[in-house]
Amino acid sequence: MQDHRQLTTEKLLLLGFSVLIVAASWFWIHDIGPTIDERIHLAEIRHIIKPEGFYIHGPTMLPGYHYFMAFWGVLFGIDEVNGYRLINCVLSILLAYVFYALSKSYGRERPVIRALQLLLFPALFYLLPRVYTDVFSLLVLVLGFLCVQRERYFLAGVILCLSILVRQSNIVWLLFAAAMVAWTWYQRPDKFSSLMMSLLPYGLGCLGFGVFVIVNGGIAVGIASGDHQSGLFTTNVFICMFVGFLGFMPLLLLQIKRLFILLSSDAVFRVMLAMMLLVFLVTAQLSHPFNFNMHFVWNQILHVLFMNVWTKLLVFIPISLMLVTYYDMYREDVKGKLCVLFTVVSLLPIQFVEPRYYYAPLALWLLYRVEGSALAERLTLTYQAVFVIAILAISNYFGLII
Repeated sequence: MQDHRQLTTEKLLLLGFSVLIVAASWFWIHDIGPTIDERIHLAEIRHIIKPEGFYIHGPTMLPGYHYFMAFWGVLFGIDEVNGYRLINCVLSILLAYVFYALSKSYGRERPVIRALQLLLFPALFYLLPRVYTDVFSLLVLVLGFLCVQRERYFLAGVILCLSILVRQSNIVWLLFAAAMVAWTWYQRPDKFSSLMMSLLPYGLGCLGFGVFVIVNGGIAVGIASGDHQSGLFTTNVFICMFVGFLGFMPLLLLQIKRLFILLSSDAVFRVMLAMMLLVFLVTAQLSHPFNFNMHFVWNQILHVLFMNVWTKLLVFIPISLMLVTYYDMYREDVKGKLCVLFTVVSLLPIQFVEPRYYYAPLALWLLYRVEGSALAERLTLTYQAVFVIAILAISNYFGLII
């Protein structure tokens, strides 16, 4: 009975704070018209609801999100941007609940705080109500990961296959889940037939994705598909860690002591850190044309970070603290190893340096990272709240776009 009351209290706390956080993000933009990519997504949704004349698909992703939003648009008679933003607000609250369930299922302490830390993650907070694919994509991924954690492997495969219809890059997380399932059944060789059945949707998803890439002539679709170049780009791997540090700074500052311990006692870590520093200095750079649009706060920050070798050396200091957490995750168990591997795989092909690509990798980091003290966890939440308020106030004062 006491456990039931505690669970109910946790859920009520999560609901109350999630609504408060999402409402704060909503009120920031509710009186502003469609922003940047919102215009493209709205055009796609409206075309699905009421096709009119010649139309060129605008978004670079498949229209899974747009059909989902169009369904609710037809059901509730929505046409204006704020109506769709309200739907995204509901999706954001659901994201908090599903991530809470995932953290609890994984046995993490303070799952409510972890879920709220995800919503207050500064790079995600400002997008919570916006008509972008990011929140819905992350929600579907986290739901799939929850099914994997609860050993509903077939259902997880179906959900993660559907996630590819929202963002093609989610193929990486389908493979991540497949690797998790394969490892689980590898430890139980007597269940080989069950393994094959569980992996069926993963195999069909990969096959379908391969056919799509061949027929489409690439991964991206839409009028901007030509802006995406093929190759391997290390910049997002490092900036993801830098953004993770900024988003969860109090927890990362606690890794300073651990960093010095590893530097003094672990030769493998020293070599790894030196190699990562060399790769960062030599290969990390801004090369995508979108990163040279200086109307955006983010691009202005990036150009300061990459100003010269000295600024890059300063940037690598917080990156090294994130590397400590990834190093410990990698050594802890197979799940940690897979998380590190697929985080790198998900970011290497992306040339455009943009925090929206970091949501899934950092959500997994938030799940697998080492527990902090109750004080550190709450301090991080407070820090995140102050951070997002400061960024939004500064951008509003100077008329900058974020």
